[in-house]
Amino acid sequence: MPTMPDRVCLTIIGQCLAPCEFEVSKETNQKMVQDIAKFLNNGHQLVKEDLRTKMHTASDELNFERAKELRDQIHHIDSVMEKQKMNINDTVNRDIFAYSVDKGWMCVQVSLSEAAK
Repeated sequence: MPTMPDRVCLTIIGQCLAPCEFEVSKETNQKMVQDIAKFLNNGHQLVKEDLRTKMHTASDELNFERAKELRDQIHHIDSVMEKQKMNINDTVNRDIFAYSVDKGWMCVQVSLSEAAK
């Protein structure tokens, strides 16, 4: 089981509210949970559009470093949400589950057979 960091790790780059170090209001936490749920329920296109708007605003304000960070986030979303296909030569329906754990992070992949969809 991973241990909590002894310093704020990602809050500096805006990727975490650092609840391990700072008080986070219930409303702020609830908004973040809603945003994550929306993203995971196929709302990533809306998130990308919001990031794209912020990127253009940053660029118009000549804040090119911020615009680049937002552009990179859009590319990362595209990479994560890219559909993957497997070709199997037989006609057996399968549900495939896989996971990987590294440095306290877990990734889960689920592929449902056509019969299960």
